[in-house]
Amino acid sequence: DYESNASSYSIHVQVMDELNASTVQNFTVTLLDVYENLAPLFQSDGNLSTSENETFVYQFNATDPNGDILSYSILYGDDSHFFELNTTSGVLNFVNAPDYENTEDNNSDNIYELSISVTDGNATDILNLFVSITNRHENSPPTRVHNGIVRFDEDFAIVS
Repeated sequence: DYESNASSYSIHVQVMDELNASTVQNFTVTLLDVYENLAPLFQSDGNLSTSENETFVYQFNATDPNGDILSYSILYGDDSHFFELNTTSGVLNFVNAPDYENTEDNNSDNIYELSISVTDGNATDILNLFVSITNRHENSPPTRVHNGIVRFDEDFAIVS
């Protein structure tokens, strides 16, 4: 290993024939430093959670020991078609916001499964993702009508 050992070695070779005639030769072996690329690494364990009705899931921030430029991609998975991943920023989004009550994932458990990768062009890291959808309290209809006055819960959206 160039980084942890001497960069050159001296070798002394002596050859002898059946009549005991010999010759000696000295050699120097020089090690050349070779670029050793290290793979990038994800900083997430792949267990993610997001609320229903949201498209944003997570922004991956992989690191590269060599400081190389990184590129992200979706590789495969039963639910991979529900996602888009920005190749440069690492932002993972749902194509359409999921609905907890009407799950669309492959096995209908509100956990979307896919695998993504990050590469520096020479080496790759792969991460299996499990994106859990959490239920969110959604607006309720009017709660009381009294003497012509309608009362709504806070944050109730009225659409005309």
